[in-house]
Amino acid sequence: MRLKYLSCCLLSLSMVGCSQHVIKSNSNASSLANTSLEQQAVTGVNAMYEYPSYDYRGNMGFQFDTSKGKVASTQSASNSTQNLNPAIQKQLDQYLKQQKLSLSKQEKQALYEAIVTEQNPYAYGKGSDSSSARVAAGLMNFINDLKISYDGSVHYRDKMASLNLVAKYQKPTLLVEAKLPMVVDFQNYKFYANYFAFMPYLVNKDSQASYAYLDFSKYKQEFDRVNVPKLVDYLKQMNALPYVLADTKQLQRVHVSASEKQQGIRNKIRYQGDLGSLILQMNTFEQINKPYFNQQVLGLVETDAVSEDASTAAEEAAKAAEAAVAASSSSVSTQASLSSERVATLINNRLDELLYPEQDAADTAENTEDVAEAQGDAVEEAAAEDVATGAVATASSSQLLSEQACDALLGSKKHLAIGDVTYCQDMYGIKLLQPVQDNTKSTASASTLEKNLLAMQEIQHIFEPYVSEKLTDVQAFKALWIKHQPEIQAALAESGQAMPVTIDVALDDQGRAVDLAYQLQFADETIGNFGIHVDMQVSNYGHATPIDKKALRDAKSVEEVTKGSMLENVVTGFTKSLGMSESAVDGQQTDRLSFDQQLSDLAEKTFANTGSYIKTYQSVFVLMLSANRPEVVKHYSNSELNEIAEVYAYRFNDRLEEPKGKALTRLNALKDKHKLLEPDQFDELGYRAARIVQDASEGAKEYQAWNKRIQQYKTPQAVFADYYIELFKDDYELNAEQTTTLKSAAAVLGQAFADDRKNKLSEQSIAKLSKDHDGFMDYDLYEKAYVAVVTHLK
Repeated sequence: MRLKYLSCCLLSLSMVGCSQHVIKSNSNASSLANTSLEQQAVTGVNAMYEYPSYDYRGNMGFQFDTSKGKVASTQSASNSTQNLNPAIQKQLDQYLKQQKLSLSKQEKQALYEAIVTEQNPYAYGKGSDSSSARVAAGLMNFINDLKISYDGSVHYRDKMASLNLVAKYQKPTLLVEAKLPMVVDFQNYKFYANYFAFMPYLVNKDSQASYAYLDFSKYKQEFDRVNVPKLVDYLKQMNALPYVLADTKQLQRVHVSASEKQQGIRNKIRYQGDLGSLILQMNTFEQINKPYFNQQVLGLVETDAVSEDASTAAEEAAKAAEAAVAASSSSVSTQASLSSERVATLINNRLDELLYPEQDAADTAENTEDVAEAQGDAVEEAAAEDVATGAVATASSSQLLSEQACDALLGSKKHLAIGDVTYCQDMYGIKLLQPVQDNTKSTASASTLEKNLLAMQEIQHIFEPYVSEKLTDVQAFKALWIKHQPEIQAALAESGQAMPVTIDVALDDQGRAVDLAYQLQFADETIGNFGIHVDMQVSNYGHATPIDKKALRDAKSVEEVTKGSMLENVVTGFTKSLGMSESAVDGQQTDRLSFDQQLSDLAEKTFANTGSYIKTYQSVFVLMLSANRPEVVKHYSNSELNEIAEVYAYRFNDRLEEPKGKALTRLNALKDKHKLLEPDQFDELGYRAARIVQDASEGAKEYQAWNKRIQQYKTPQAVFADYYIELFKDDYELNAEQTTTLKSAAAVLGQAFADDRKNKLSEQSIAKLSKDHDGFMDYDLYEKAYVAVVTHLK
């Protein structure tokens, strides 16, 4: 039901390629008749993991009806709320001046407009008659008439799967049909797609019938860490969850019609439940098994929540930097790949001449294996300690407010601590800083979705003691779920109306699912009613339709497919072209940047001017609060906001060392003052701000490091050699002798790189190559170094 679990299923294809994971069921009709409906449904839906391959096809449909929502009756609402609150604007003017952030009048106006947009991102749902509202209405009407179908096959042994997505839109005078064939190949780490029908401007005329591929082999290590049997078992547990937790009223046998019997259907089971409850069950199951899933299944190194967030942010920052590089020069990666092939061919041929006549070739190869196997265990020692140390670490849970205590603070005239404000809102839905007339729990006026989210947070708190590094299987989870039914029902009492979901599981005479149908009906007081229908037919268990491998062999890189097309020069940045802002559409000369983009630009400027992570974080976090929590900004002074931001900065970046001595005493005092001691007292905006600031700071540090390298080594070949050595040492542990050999090998590659860039690559380029260099020539690292050096030498 959830995207992340569908993603996990896709991930499993990369590893579930061996026959030991394919155990074909031999159960017959008589044995199935003696099992419960629950077990029959579980066995049926999990049959897709028990065969080496299968075909699938299905349809998807949406139905929106906004006539019953508040939107329909408030379309004429005025747009007077589209200006930034004067009090907030005055405070921000003072804050920007205080922080010495120099912005032009135009830049400041753009920033304030972005804050207003961030404060009201769902204008349509709030009754605005804005252009966004009109676009949303048109989009809903379009989706109502859009018919989506799909088909494909899964081949576990080949580590491949295909998906053909077809979208059809038909009106009396208009017929549009587009097909998007896709294949994912985890054997060769490539994703193939023919996207001509959806993006013809990205494909040249000679490639309209060809697949374009993306190579994701750089993530091979991440895939290799996954424990396949445990992943398959975990996914089976997730599939079984709704049926195992269902009561007798939720599962029933459905009559099989004559036409269905002709299709091979012998049994049909219907599950009827509530989508909110179903998602809640899955979330809670995931919550208590998160350490197990991360460590035992995905093979991730254990970290605390802060370290995990910070490392994720650093990875995303690196990816963003790579994306920016790619956007500025779409052909560098292709040049690197071609250069790598030329250099590898030249060097390998020469090494063959040097090595094979010699008797000590085996020793050299053995040394190479030693280097490759000598991976450091330093990652296992990288688990960071909690940010709160000393007196803060001994803070007891009694400092967290009860729901009654939060209620008592409503309408209080006292100066509230930010930790209490965040905790009361996140845990109980009580907004302490609302105006007096609105001082009621948010559940009183929240939409159905908001109420369910609040209930989910409360129930997750109940199950926190059961979080474990050992798997809590679905049967053990059922026992816990039954045990805590009184608390669960109490939390769900105010979760709003139900969101009915129906799942029909049709089984063949061997008990395998051959037809799955999902029906969801949802009513929201703001948006209105909408329904979703998805069905999937599964066939040819163990004998799926072969994937056309010749078409895959004939596939072209994205660069080749795009060459000569309308958008050749911006292909790697096509995401931005799809997300064109309204100002660009209106013909304005400059694009209107999103709020996050403006914060990123501001963070880069601030870090460049101050060199301070804390000061940069303060600026970004306070502006982010202005957009998302304006009542907080009005409640605190600018100096208090900076104090709060400082505590957040340390909390959400475990790489940031805490100060010592008096500075540490001051930091701990700030934590006490603002009651920022426990994880639940922090707003998730802290992570969002950390991601932006880390991106800016890492980019600045990388720029400085490259400038220093270029100034020190002067020539392109020397710069290349130095960076190649750095990359190689990151991947392999070397002794002193190996380090010396690596330096001379890197010098050979550096000269080859420089000559190849001048189209003068020859045997003279590798004249200093020796047999000792065998094992130090990593052409994946060569490509990385090529891209980096070419980019920074511009």
